[in-house]
Amino acid sequence: MLLSCNAQNGSKIETKTSIDIDESKSIKSIYFEISTNEKNKFIWLNVFNKLDDEPTLVKLESYNNKYIDSISSQNEVEVSTSNMGEKCSQSTYRFLPGDSVIFTFDKDNQPIAKIKNRVVNSNELNFFYFLNEKIIGINRYNLQQMYLRSKNKPLLSLTKEESLINTKQFTDSFYKAQKIGDSFYSSVIKQIDFIKVNFFINEKRQGKAQGNISDIDIPNEYLTSSHLLPFLYYRSFLKQYYNVILLKGSLQNAPDYEKGYAIVNQQFHDGIKDYLLFYSILNLKSSNKFGDYLARFFVDCKNEKYIDYIKSNYSDNEVNNNSNLLLSEKKKRLNFDSLISSYKGRVVYIDFWASWCSPCLAEMPTSKKMREQFLDKKIAFIYISTDQKYSDWIDIIPKALLKNYNNSYLLMNSETSSLKKVFNLSSLPKYIIVNKEGKVVNTNAPRPNDPSLNLLLNKLISE
Repeated sequence: MLLSCNAQNGSKIETKTSIDIDESKSIKSIYFEISTNEKNKFIWLNVFNKLDDEPTLVKLESYNNKYIDSISSQNEVEVSTSNMGEKCSQSTYRFLPGDSVIFTFDKDNQPIAKIKNRVVNSNELNFFYFLNEKIIGINRYNLQQMYLRSKNKPLLSLTKEESLINTKQFTDSFYKAQKIGDSFYSSVIKQIDFIKVNFFINEKRQGKAQGNISDIDIPNEYLTSSHLLPFLYYRSFLKQYYNVILLKGSLQNAPDYEKGYAIVNQQFHDGIKDYLLFYSILNLKSSNKFGDYLARFFVDCKNEKYIDYIKSNYSDNEVNNNSNLLLSEKKKRLNFDSLISSYKGRVVYIDFWASWCSPCLAEMPTSKKMREQFLDKKIAFIYISTDQKYSDWIDIIPKALLKNYNNSYLLMNSETSSLKKVFNLSSLPKYIIVNKEGKVVNTNAPRPNDPSLNLLLNKLISE
């Protein structure tokens, strides 16, 4: 009896065994509400719940009776509110999936947040509100200058550096008064540090500070802090460092993201590498090599969320324009049709398999013997894995007896590849034979353990 694996079932089994499902990370709504007796109150929320850092705008307004709105998220979300006027302000909050948030207003029309479903430190939740009340800090400085400029009024005599110093002093005093905890205090101080660096880089880029961009010394720890990736200020720093320092982008010259992709692949690791590769892909869409870089991204990036985002937000044509692209163990890329054409004049025996397919692996020892048996004859043995993850394929190669074998490949985008439909790869293993003229002559060829295969191959070789 022959055993085979259903490709779809195999994929599901792989997903269940390799990913621990955390119910706390399931997609939930965050509910926003305003509480007011006035009929003309409204508040704009910038909700950073998307991986590309483009905010979702939520407007809560009393005059349209839209007191409540919600957004969906799987992770902690950063939200900011802005208020333009004589007393400009900008507050930043962090909310969890499932939170129910209510905004009230003080006498100056400044929003104050409260979380109804869990206990939080209100001083930490509304830290930037209290900051706005006391001083012009980092979250208020730019807005205040913009407002004054729009009204043709004199700008603040305060410098941005001084606003950062003010923020640090206020944070220290709030902490010493035990109004905020250690973790929150550390987070704000980190934010101030990274905003300082961002400001300095920007001043250099605009020629407002002496010296060259290359003179800026960035501590290595700033470039390896993966645990800070959930924070918008850190991602902003990484993008600024990447665009201006690494790629020497300027107001006149856009960064070269093709060059940047290679730099990121070589110089960065883990979460930082994945994020900057993702950011590169977002900026390579207009490149005529976008398809190639997209195919590389699906292999180089290890973060499934970034991969899923690209697949969900780009058209099928964009994602799959290299759907029959193959990847070798040494990460060389070639097209399936080009590979088959290169063996014209020889018979080709193709083995489609996957790491999760036990019957596929059971055939490999016999297949290896057959390769050795036909070594001096006009035949090529090609092995193509349909694994969705590069790591699953590369890890199983030794067990499949294909280590360092030249004709072993991973089919990229296997789920959407046209080969899946052409060769009916819904169940594995699947064996295909191509004759010397490059024509597919058998789409359901015998397995290596089947004695009839020897006869069939010898017959095709002699033709």
